[in-house]
Amino acid sequence: MAVKSLRQPENLIPEARMTTVKILVMGPEDTYDVSTMKLTVPKLASDGSNWTSYQERIINAIMSKKLHRHVIGTTRKPVALVEHDGSFFWDDNLLLPLSDKQLEEHEDAMEDWLQKEAMVRDIIYATVDQSMFHQIKGEATAAAV
Repeated sequence: MAVKSLRQPENLIPEARMTTVKILVMGPEDTYDVSTMKLTVPKLASDGSNWTSYQERIINAIMSKKLHRHVIGTTRKPVALVEHDGSFFWDDNLLLPLSDKQLEEHEDAMEDWLQKEAMVRDIIYATVDQSMFHQIKGEATAAAV
């Protein structure tokens, strides 16, 4: 068994650095350690023969990260804002521009949603082979994957 660590370059600004991700390799790369919680999920066999156990374990790993709603599709992406003359609005009515606080809260919500979507995708992508990855990579949401 070998453990490989992948790190982001140290020259990134502190907010952009990612934590160390450890990939636990057992045999012919048949498992993936999904992060600091050290949850080991089997890779999906290319022929799908382990689908039942894979599905249960991948859903459990995702639930343990509080990301289940992203898999079942019950999260809502924050609405896109409308920009006009340097101000941001909730819709095309352009009635009342968002305050700086509202804009910041919206951006935080959008970043949080995008981060969680990426986390789910990352877990799934790391546990499927290249062929399956190419089939699912373009889906619009994690739920569609």
